[in-house]
Amino acid sequence: MTGATSGSRSASEREHVNRTARIGTATVDGAIELEPLLKVRMRVAATVIFVAMTAFLARDLSLEKPHAVPIRVAYLAFLATMLVPLWRKQALRLDPLRLIEAAVFGATALWVGYDSTFHMLKAAAEADQIAFVATADALVFFSFALTVGYGVFVPNALPRATVAIALLGAVPFAALAVIIAAAPRESEAFLSSVQGTLATSLLIQTTMGVAVAIAGARVINGLRQEAHDARQLGQYTLRERIGGGGMGEVWRAEHRFLARPAAIKLIRRELVDGGNPSMFSAIERRFEREAQVTASLRSPHTVDLYDFGRSQSGAFYYVMELLDGLDLEALVERHGPQPAERSIELLIQACDSLHEAHALGLVHRDIKPANIVVSPMGRTGDFVKVLDFGLVRQSVRDPEETRVTVQGTAAGTPAFMAPEMIVGNADDHLDGRADLYALGCVGYWLLTGHPVFDADSAMSMAVAHARDEPSPASSRTEIAVPQSLDALLLSCLQKAPADRPATAEVLAQRLAAIDTEPRWDSERARSWWRDREGAAQ
Repeated sequence: MTGATSGSRSASEREHVNRTARIGTATVDGAIELEPLLKVRMRVAATVIFVAMTAFLARDLSLEKPHAVPIRVAYLAFLATMLVPLWRKQALRLDPLRLIEAAVFGATALWVGYDSTFHMLKAAAEADQIAFVATADALVFFSFALTVGYGVFVPNALPRATVAIALLGAVPFAALAVIIAAAPRESEAFLSSVQGTLATSLLIQTTMGVAVAIAGARVINGLRQEAHDARQLGQYTLRERIGGGGMGEVWRAEHRFLARPAAIKLIRRELVDGGNPSMFSAIERRFEREAQVTASLRSPHTVDLYDFGRSQSGAFYYVMELLDGLDLEALVERHGPQPAERSIELLIQACDSLHEAHALGLVHRDIKPANIVVSPMGRTGDFVKVLDFGLVRQSVRDPEETRVTVQGTAAGTPAFMAPEMIVGNADDHLDGRADLYALGCVGYWLLTGHPVFDADSAMSMAVAHARDEPSPASSRTEIAVPQSLDALLLSCLQKAPADRPATAEVLAQRLAAIDTEPRWDSERARSWWRDREGAAQ
């Protein structure tokens, strides 16, 4: 997982956000996200309009001497001026973007209305019915395109979009009103002869354009808001999906006002077995259990939980610290088996987390490399965090405890599962030594890059853990493994819990007593992370 930072917003920035929210969008974060989208949309729209109007002017100049050339050139120069900030890389605030939007569409509507009015007045004066109707139809068509294009292309809040669409749709009516006012005698008799055609064009096509534009704006705005709401959980905004599995998704997130990044684990009903109610209910209870347990643990080597709750859409989520490091599965897959001295230090820190959980009567039940993350932290170098307490349960049966089980799924991961979790009614006598067995498997993975047993299916893997004797780690790796570490890992992998180390604390003490030279200290760890960062660059 990769961390991310973001600067906290100043008071002036927060005021800007609130102000922009009031004039064009429904939420604070919506205002922030609207700015880049509106800039891109207006850049495309203004460019298309500029190119089209330039082409019309070039056509008219090649055919005949057009009227109002200076006005048209001034209009195109104005559009070009509006395009300059839209094509620059610098971000634009919502206020200037809305001004550019109004200027581009307003100026275009005014020019089209003026040009059409001029030609319609000329046709009325000459009693040219064909030219009059053709110009009126062109005006209605252009107004239709401009209105619908604005409604479905420009992101907007519905009330503001409705006002703008109504104004654009009124252009043909305004042009007709100007014609009647400017030439009442010439237009009266002439308009009476084409009123049926005008009624069809103006009333039906214009009304249809306005209706389609408003409906499009409503749908597009609703979809955009739904997309935003789907990424908004409490005070956090989801930014990037960084993981997922059978129980949901993990996202990198940012707090609305704080600089602290976070990871959010969530489930949505539609992600679970097609929305199966019983499956979702069981997984939801497991999620809630995981959040409660994680929040109760105080070991620095257990992932910190910040918050949990339910979104308006019904998604259950909890917020935890975002770890800028590697889980042990990725560590070995990317960088190969780890030195014995480093493996020992990582296992000792994991023992600290498990010791606290076991002291509270909790068994993790899913210790595996993917659930243990190592990160650089301050001067420590390697700092381990144990994750994912979703399968935790009390080691001593509580009469009021409700078991959280998902039908069709197994508790734990076969390659790291203790024999007592596989054979018989394990839940009646399961204790922390099952986690120590799994931690022994993790140590084996760190040193060799292989699971304790190789198998081609989950079932055969489970059978091997229940029945077969493991080979020493030293026999499956080129890494130098001290004999005492070999023996300690094999003791963790004993079939009978009584033959394993009694507690996580005892295991940590025995790991610390193993003599390795050189030791894996904080300086070596920091150097390893620096080299990794340099290689990534």
